[in-house]
Amino acid sequence: MLKTLARVTPRACALVGTAVLLLLCACGGGPAPGDTDFQLGRLVTERSVVCAPGADWIAAQDGWSYRGIASVACWIEEPPPQLVLEIASPEPPFGLGLSWDSVDVGKPVLVDGRHRFTLPGSLLSRGAHVLEVRRVRLAKDTAPQRLHVSELAVGAASAPRSFSPRDVDRDSFLSDFLAFGSAGEDGDRRAGVLFHGSGELTVPGPFPAAASALRIEPENRSPAPAIFTVQTELDVDGKGNEYVILEPGERRSLELALPRGSDGIRLAVEGAADGLFFFGAPRLKLAAGELDGPPLIVLITLDTTRRDILGAYGAPPGVTPRLDALAAGATVYERALSTAPWTLPAHGSMFTGLYPSRHGAGVRRRTLGPGVPTLAGLLTRAGYVSAGLAGGRMMAHRFGGGRGFTYYLDPEDGVRSRGDVLTDNVVALLPRVADENLFLFVNYFDPHWAYSAPAPYAAAAGVPAARAALRVQAWRSSAAGNAAQWARIVHGEVEPTPQGLAWLRAAYEAEVRFMDAEVGRLFAELQQRGLWERALVAVVADHGELLGERGLYSHAYRLEPELVEVPLIVKWPRQREARRADGLVSVADLFPSLLGAAGVEAPPGDGLVLPGAPFAAEAAGHGRVLYEEHANRVHALDNAYMRLAAHLWGVQDRSRRRIVWKGGEECAERHGEGWQETPCNGSQEAFLRAVEDNLGGVPKVGEEEAGEVNEEERAALKALGYL
Repeated sequence: MLKTLARVTPRACALVGTAVLLLLCACGGGPAPGDTDFQLGRLVTERSVVCAPGADWIAAQDGWSYRGIASVACWIEEPPPQLVLEIASPEPPFGLGLSWDSVDVGKPVLVDGRHRFTLPGSLLSRGAHVLEVRRVRLAKDTAPQRLHVSELAVGAASAPRSFSPRDVDRDSFLSDFLAFGSAGEDGDRRAGVLFHGSGELTVPGPFPAAASALRIEPENRSPAPAIFTVQTELDVDGKGNEYVILEPGERRSLELALPRGSDGIRLAVEGAADGLFFFGAPRLKLAAGELDGPPLIVLITLDTTRRDILGAYGAPPGVTPRLDALAAGATVYERALSTAPWTLPAHGSMFTGLYPSRHGAGVRRRTLGPGVPTLAGLLTRAGYVSAGLAGGRMMAHRFGGGRGFTYYLDPEDGVRSRGDVLTDNVVALLPRVADENLFLFVNYFDPHWAYSAPAPYAAAAGVPAARAALRVQAWRSSAAGNAAQWARIVHGEVEPTPQGLAWLRAAYEAEVRFMDAEVGRLFAELQQRGLWERALVAVVADHGELLGERGLYSHAYRLEPELVEVPLIVKWPRQREARRADGLVSVADLFPSLLGAAGVEAPPGDGLVLPGAPFAAEAAGHGRVLYEEHANRVHALDNAYMRLAAHLWGVQDRSRRRIVWKGGEECAERHGEGWQETPCNGSQEAFLRAVEDNLGGVPKVGEEEAGEVNEEERAALKALGYL
């Protein structure tokens, strides 16, 4: 699976006429005003409405079932007067709700024994949309946790289409594509153009004069053979055509000559009336030249990594020698803050430049949804080939982590990939793009529980001796990877012991040591291939980890300094000398900073250009920044021991921090590098109201809906110690 990405990853591009490739397409999520019709995430169909159930629906012989919440992705080519969703179920009465593009649209009515939702035409527009059905837990609800559905139908009010469980593989592929702009198998996702049935699409020229070839990867997702045609000379009948017959499930990689001054390209397919035909990752190849344009951009996120574990931030030397070496020739941001204490909303801020309440991922919705420009999407549109590799579950494609990427690789088994696996894949990828332009995103996940660093790193951190010293069974079981016993510790049901805390900190350090070695191996590969000088390399943690401070463990629930104060190190292109920046910055600042370095204008948002960016010498950082935490449908905040409230907001400047929730608050002042609790000044209610108003109010997700996920998701979260 991992080598698949390396095999098909295209040669990337640069701008300014000196590159070797130029992507034709923009990010997914439906056509945007002014875009060409040929864009990543585009569905070509003759139908006015196309919908497909997502992966939360479980197919059975007698219908469907789902647990808590499930989605249906739709493409609207011509908006109908109304759109209806019908659910037939033999279960007793239960509570149901519906949202359309994360906006609540009410409850169903019973029509002939069916639950019917009706969406008015005012909500329907051309492009991709996501409809979510949620089962609300009610006190009087006696239905089982898993809801059985004997029939599911979506479409125009006159004739909604009924979905068959027999088509689950086909519909999952289609739903993935509509919801996220890319789809694939075994965690290997590609963006492109999908045909729903036979049809054609013309990409108008003219193209850059240096364009010499088209690269494209056709794939037949139907049960019968299909003819794929790519015509590279529109004004000459039959000339410049490439015909490829693909068997069911077959996929090819093509490179076709493109005449100088081409007027456009036509894609066409003939096949099954209801088949799916994928033209993956289309892009133009340009004449080779020196790469003196925008830089190679590398964004590395260190999941669950505390700032105080890095030598560059004052920790004892030896734990992170490769990251410390990076800092010796880069800019270290001494006061960087995350926007959230867990993965999905924090990465959402890096990818959009917005606070979590604004981008919505992990707050109002389960994914980084369409409608918000992403870092990968904007760089792809500007001519980069964007490749992403997710190390952890919450950055998987299904949560929107791959939105805007040309290629995206999910973690192994959809749960986690070790650092050496990620680095191996990058090493295999780089030879194919080493002389071209690339945006590379790598999410290292190793410091996250359960801890299982390779033996040399565990030995260096003292893990074997610390494990042998454990006497309390819950701690011994946790050290062996028992998620249930770890949950007892995190929930405050097990007394901390000096031996337990010593093991925890040693096991965590071992994972950081291992991750540092793998990040260093990635750096060495960039240096060996002559890419280091021109590369912009940004290394940042999405959040930290509690290791027993104040009797607390893990992350999320709180906005403690150990969770939101994160390392951020940026090597700007051709930077060699060490710099320290002590201005207050946010992880949301990566969005305008990386775009600016590529010569791309960032849309307005909460992020500011980082101080020290060579293209913006006057950047000075923030006067204060915000971070937040919210209960939502994949993040229930069901640990009463750690939980303060369903919604928390924090505001921090250089010397003070204030955490506010309905009914309470905490304030602290900085003393040296630590914090000391202090009385809060001013009205707590007025302060909370101002923050809520600024961010658009409290997220409207009922607590009775929080944490309602399917069995696959529950198993993955349990494996990571969340449940």
